[in-house]
Amino acid sequence: MFKSNYLIVFVAMLIFIIFDIVLNKRYQSIILLILFVPAYFASSFIPNTIIKNMTDIELGKGIPMIAYVEMGLQDTPEMPGWFNGYNWSVYENTNGNYELANERAKTDLSNTLSDYLSNPGKFINFLYRKTVSQWCNPDFQGTWVTRHSSFYIQSELWYQIFNVFESVVLLGTLAYIYFTGRHMKLHRLLLPTIFIGGFLFHLFWEAKSQYTITYFVLLMPYCAKGLMDMTNEMIDQLLKVRVARGIKRKLEILKDMDTIKF
Repeated sequence: MFKSNYLIVFVAMLIFIIFDIVLNKRYQSIILLILFVPAYFASSFIPNTIIKNMTDIELGKGIPMIAYVEMGLQDTPEMPGWFNGYNWSVYENTNGNYELANERAKTDLSNTLSDYLSNPGKFINFLYRKTVSQWCNPDFQGTWVTRHSSFYIQSELWYQIFNVFESVVLLGTLAYIYFTGRHMKLHRLLLPTIFIGGFLFHLFWEAKSQYTITYFVLLMPYCAKGLMDMTNEMIDQLLKVRVARGIKRKLEILKDMDTIKF
């Protein structure tokens, strides 16, 4: 509620509430719309108002959001779309002037997009490396955040354990899509919708595994069901093979007994 990039969750919830009203004729869900929309805007308005009254300082607009998009599209071999200080520098270089910083970020973004449009292969390669860098980090920077502490752990074993775990979650999710996805009920699409929204959002926003983990965990319920479906399917196939082998063996015995003429 307090972080602007989780507007994705809020929008997805609103979409499904509207679906519930229109498709399922549950008009009582209108109450949720009446509660959710004011609550979302109040979550930022109320803290800002309290701080303003306590400090007697008029809060500025801060760094323009478009500066984060420009930073998220800037490419370097080591950090494709990751934090590089651009959003801070463009704001500081304009002496904290929101409008001026916004215009400079727009100009820089226009130049970046023009470069990518003229070199689509470069853009695709950038998106590939950015996606891998933030989604294929098994611990999602979980140990990295403690790097300045006395108990910082950087273990290859720890990393590989999480690597297996992430792979299992992704495998289970794919199994769920294969076995159940075609028959998925509407309300079960909420979490995948949020995940897809987060995935698309972070193609262009500042890259960070600490951001993407909040969407990765949404896959876990589908992973659990997918692994169950996959296990049940494997058991069914094994039973079919065992039964088929049993029937074949019985036919061979009958043949040897010359009971059935072939």
